[in-house]
Amino acid sequence: MPHRFLPAEQIVERLRSSKAPLVVLTGGEPLEHPEFDRLVALIESETASRTLAPFRIATGGHIEFSESLLESLMRIPSFTGVSLGTDVLTEVCSMRAEHSVTWNQNVKMLNRLGVPYSLTLTVHQKGDGNTPEGSPVDIVTDDARLDCLGPLKVAAQLEVQPQFIYLRIFQSELLSEKDITKVRAIFGGSRVLFDRV
Repeated sequence: MPHRFLPAEQIVERLRSSKAPLVVLTGGEPLEHPEFDRLVALIESETASRTLAPFRIATGGHIEFSESLLESLMRIPSFTGVSLGTDVLTEVCSMRAEHSVTWNQNVKMLNRLGVPYSLTLTVHQKGDGNTPEGSPVDIVTDDARLDCLGPLKVAAQLEVQPQFIYLRIFQSELLSEKDITKVRAIFGGSRVLFDRV
């Protein structure tokens, strides 16, 4: 299906009128929006005269951030940070090598500029009906349950300093509280948020 993007003005209007405690600019991939730079400029100009809903940008991390874009975002009081997906760090990602390099460069820039960011890992079971076969995170057997944490282990080696880690768990039995403690251990006790879809 062809990509369909909301016009930048309409996105700003939603931020202006939203009563939500947090708005996430997501997609698909928001950095593919043809007016993304313009959107950030519009939001930045709006904040001088209006209060906009707090917002985050949810990205796969495989598209390069520009330093000027991040600096613009940091000037916006309602910007709360970037949520980085970890799918491109998995073995089954067809462009893993190329995307991992970009992902790592983005993390280094976020660290250098002091941009707050978090990591998101979606945990599901292969063939559970919620996700297509061959999707990035698969749990195959009980013995390999924590293989799903592979992307987080890769991320931990890439100088990642997340505000928090967000686990989206598609079946309640996939990760226990004990498993989530292991996630914290990978990142030296980082805060872990999770929901069970």
